[in-house]
Amino acid sequence: MAEKLADLATHPSANARIVEIAGPRPESLVDAAQRLSAKRHDGLRIEGVSNPDDPDRAAYEAGAQLPGRNAILGGPTFQAWLEATR
Repeated sequence: MAEKLADLATHPSANARIVEIAGPRPESLVDAAQRLSAKRHDGLRIEGVSNPDDPDRAAYEAGAQLPGRNAILGGPTFQAWLEATR
């Protein structure tokens, strides 16, 4: 992914469209943090929260931050990265 990002930065597209780059699959931040904490054996309790006063809450919970269908996907999954780290 770093190579693709560097390529896009040094060779911008002639049509100047917005390019999305994302990991190979959707991940839950809470789940990822829990797995990282478990691997580190740090005993942290990690919980997901939702702010009912946030005007963007519904959009976040519906996946609005996920990449679009034309996104460039790549890189390892979080689990593969986690297993490769010390």
